[in-house]
Amino acid sequence: MWSRMHNGKIPYQPTETKVKELLSNTMLLMVPIAQNKNIALTWEVQGEINAMLDANMIGSALQNLVT
Repeated sequence: MWSRMHNGKIPYQPTETKVKELLSNTMLLMVPIAQNKNIALTWEVQGEINAMLDANMIGSALQNLVT
């Protein structure tokens, strides 16, 4: 996804995003994959943090770190 964005094939679309929600949703999707690899995932976000970011891009990057 990152290279496609830099090539202009996927537009960068930042929106105000709740970081805790994005992280939790993405990591919950990755738990079964990590378990199959005998990897234990833990994550913690204290408080509500909002950020201007492209949620699809960040979610994809987080998934790439696990897979």
